Amino acid sequence: MKKIGVILSDSGVIHGHGTAPWKWVSGLSETERAAVVEKTAVVFIRDPASHHYTQCGYKVVRFQSGKFFHREPGAAQIRKFNKYFSGDNGRG
Repeated sequence: MKKIGVILSDSGVIHGHGTAPWKWVSGLSETERAAVVEKTAVVFIRDPASHHYTQCGYKVVRFQSGKFFHREPGAAQIRKFNKYFSGDNGRG
């Protein structure tokens, strides 16, 4: 099984939230883009608009059809994030 790393993006910017029909991510570094496309790391972006108690405060970057977009992380991704960043939930 291939080991997958975790990257916390400082430069990525989230566009579109909630039920917006177009959601995308801009400003990723070359390293972050390559990691997402090649699936060698999970890239997280801090989400300042995340106010619901069930949200962790970060989004996961995905790549599909030539575009980078964001999604709420799943339980396994949150566990991986907590392992790397010692429980920081982005709110404090």
